[in-house]
Amino acid sequence: MRRSFSLLGEAAGAPAGAIAQIMGHKPSATAEGYRPRSIDALRPFAQRIEAYILELANVQFEAPQEATRLRIVK
Repeated sequence: MRRSFSLLGEAAGAPAGAIAQIMGHKPSATAEGYRPRSIDALRPFAQRIEAYILELANVQFEAPQEATRLRIVK
């Protein structure tokens, strides 16, 4: 599933660093270490990947118009 998600994320046009961070990986390259993305900064990429996967599956989904902030639950 992780490889499939990575490939689908790439096909959806998300940058490799954002895909890796969504998957829970730490930044691997020195340059990526200087650009850690917050959860809110990753949201557009996660939504793009989600929309792409749902489109491939022929699932009709209407995203809510008003975006809510993500929060970390401990």
